[in-house]
This record gives sequence, structure tokens and C-alpha cells, in this order.
Amino acid sequence: MPLDLLEDYDVPAPNGRACRPVSRFVQSVRLRPVLGNVSLAATGRDSATDYIGGIRPASITNVHIANNAVTSANIVDASITSVDILDAPRARFAGGSQRLPLTSAATVVRSINITAPTAGTLIVNASGYFAFPDRSTLDLARCSLTTGTAVDFSHLTAFGENTADAMSYVPFGATRGFSVLAGTHTINLVCEEVYGDTAVGDSELTAIFVGGV
Repeated sequence: MPLDLLEDYDVPAPNGRACRPVSRFVQSVRLRPVLGNVSLAATGRDSATDYIGGIRPASITNVHIANNAVTSANIVDASITSVDILDAPRARFAGGSQRLPLTSAATVVRSINITAPTAGTLIVNASGYFAFPDRSTLDLARCSLTTGTAVDFSHLTAFGENTADAMSYVPFGATRGFSVLAGTHTINLVCEEVYGDTAVGDSELTAIFVGGV
């Protein structure tokens, strides 16, 4: 988007009258948008505190830029990342090799912290497997995705045997959405044993933030 820069100076008026301000054309530069700031590299003046023509951070918005005036051809590769975009998606994950025996006390099996830059939605997924090593017992275990440290009975994933030695390993999966405000949020995969001899293995926990949803 070209921008004409003007320079103001005073021209003495005849007969001792007051000077009158005059603006003259200096040069035309093309603005490179940098999210709330404007780079005037064409003028050699690119300091965050060195403004030309009254331009200030965030003073140029989409109202001033015509549709399709700025394309990927105008933006240097990798110069804009999710850090620069207020409500850009964010993602966190945790997982790996694991074999964690369960008890009747709720246990945080996996945990992640994810920072939401604005209000939006966290979409969380978990997977893993239940293990039932004792073939002489009836086994039942359950898990949930939650922001707390107790199993949430409104969002359960669970498996139990009807007869002893029915299963040795059972995969599980869970998904849940959370409406969040800006800030850092802790998401936990919490599991517990209801009865029998149970464990959780190789759990995975992922979370994606989507702004404005």
C-alpha cells in the first residue's frame, strides 16, 4: 500500500505578514504491515520511536487497507508467527511410554498448561490403554478430562469386566471442549480404579486453543 509522505515548512509572506505553512511531497513508500506497527524501511527510519507523517502503532487497521492489497508476496517468510497474532491457534501436548498402577484415589495421569491469548475454546483429546494384570479379579477403571484433580463423572471414559480374566488390555479415548478466558489453563487426565487390579499405559494428552469460538 503506497503512502505519500509530506514535509511541512514555513514560507515567509510578503509585506511582513505571518509565515504560512506549506507541505511538499517528499517520497512515496510502501508499507509493510507488522501487526500493530509499520515498518518504513524504504525511508531508512525503522525505529519503534521514530515515526514519520504521524504514523503510530495500531493507527493503520483493516479499515485503511483495501481487500487483497496485502498478500503473502508482501510478507517476508517466517516474519509473522502465532506469537504475533492475538487469537491465533495454540497447541500443547504430553505423552509417551508409561505404565501407572491405579488406586481408589484419583490420580493425575497426564497434565498440560496452555495459554489462551484471548477468550475462546480449548479442544482437548486423550488416549491410552487400561491394563488388567490380575487374571483372578474383576476390574473396572475410569478416567476424565478436567481442569481439576478429581474424576469428573459428567465426562467419563471407563471400562470394566463382567467376568474375571476377560481382558488384559483395553484402549481408551476421550475428548472434551472447554470455554476459556484469556490466561493460562491446566488440563488434566485424571484416572482411578473402581475395583480390581488396574493400570493406565502410554497415555497421551493434547490441547488446541481456538480464539473466538
